[in-house]
Amino acid sequence: ADSHCVLNGVAPAVRPGLPPGLVLVDEYIDKDYEQCLLSAIEWGSGQTDQDSGGQTDLDTSQNMKHRRVKHYGFAFRYDNNNIDKDCPLADRLPGHCQHILRLIQADGFCDGETADQLTVNQYEPGQGIPAHIDTHSAFTDWIISLSLGSQTVMEFRSGAGDHVPVVVRPRSLLVMKGESRFSWSHGITPRKTDTIRTGSGGDYRVVERTTRTSYTFRKIRHRPCQCDFSVHCDSQSGGT
Repeated sequence: ADSHCVLNGVAPAVRPGLPPGLVLVDEYIDKDYEQCLLSAIEWGSGQTDQDSGGQTDLDTSQNMKHRRVKHYGFAFRYDNNNIDKDCPLADRLPGHCQHILRLIQADGFCDGETADQLTVNQYEPGQGIPAHIDTHSAFTDWIISLSLGSQTVMEFRSGAGDHVPVVVRPRSLLVMKGESRFSWSHGITPRKTDTIRTGSGGDYRVVERTTRTSYTFRKIRHRPCQCDFSVHCDSQSGGT
């Protein structure tokens, strides 16, 4: 069985019924560490030139149309949906992330690798992110995201038309590998409330979104991707 971190002697629950390769662990961290991660972000005040897609060494924050973003390690270029692997940022992964990095390594979620790229996204109510598949050639075989502050619903869709809305709660850890990483798109519909099923009986309730922050950890890929999902793979279709 997979090993998971233990908080107060109780192993967090792994959510069933997810797309293949997706793992969601509720209450992966405690509230104190959540507050530590939220308060440690230094957003800065500058803007990135969205037309050029570039970033300066002095500012790794972006106020985008749908959310606020800060990068560590390497900046993601939204003009070509990839990483400039030859230009690492001055801001490496911050010290306050060392605890969560140790946890995900101990639980085997990052396949023995060490994350070297971090994107922090902050969403206000009514904001979201368009559906996308993380570029295969940019990152290795896993994407790990820690959700803080507010719940949201992340929409997963397959090329075959399957649709799985996933409730992502505060302090939960989302791990995308395999098919969910390489073949399913994921996104967040911009809205201020979510209608969430409360149990197996079919009852629903409306939940208001508040400010949500996510820490998404990745490992830069330095060799072509050789996944089994070539239809979505830029490495196997003549891309980078």
